[in-house]
Amino acid sequence: MDTIDEKLKKAKLEHGFYNIIDGKRVFGGKTLSVVNPATGKQLATVPDVDHTLLDKAVSAAQRAFSGWRAVPISQRKVILTSLLNRMNDHAEELIVLLTAEQGGPLAIARLRGLRQSVSSAPSAHGIYLS
Repeated sequence: MDTIDEKLKKAKLEHGFYNIIDGKRVFGGKTLSVVNPATGKQLATVPDVDHTLLDKAVSAAQRAFSGWRAVPISQRKVILTSLLNRMNDHAEELIVLLTAEQGGPLAIARLRGLRQSVSSAPSAHGIYLS
C-alpha cells in the first residue's frame, strides 16, 4: 500500500491547477498556496480568481444552464450517476487529498466516512438517482 506522500505524488499536484470557464482552461495571473496545516508544507498552488474572472465563470454557467435544463431527466440521471461512479472510483485519492488539505489524520478521515460521504452526496443534495 502506498504511503500518503506517494498517494499525493500520484495526484500530480506540482503541475498546478487551472479553472475551466466556458469549456476552456483559464490560468489566472495570481496564485494561492494550499498548505497542509499539520505539516506546514505547501501541497499545491491554485488560481486566485478575481472579480472579473468570477463574473465570466458565472456568465458561462448561466448560459450553459439552459442547455442542461433541456436534457431529459433520465439522461441527466445517467450523466450524474456516471460522475458519481467516477468519484467513488477515486474516493481513496480524494480522502488523502482532503486530509492533507485539512491537516487531519488519515485514519480519522476514514473512520468518519469520507468514502461514504462521496457515495451519499446525491441524496444529501436532493439528487435521487434511483
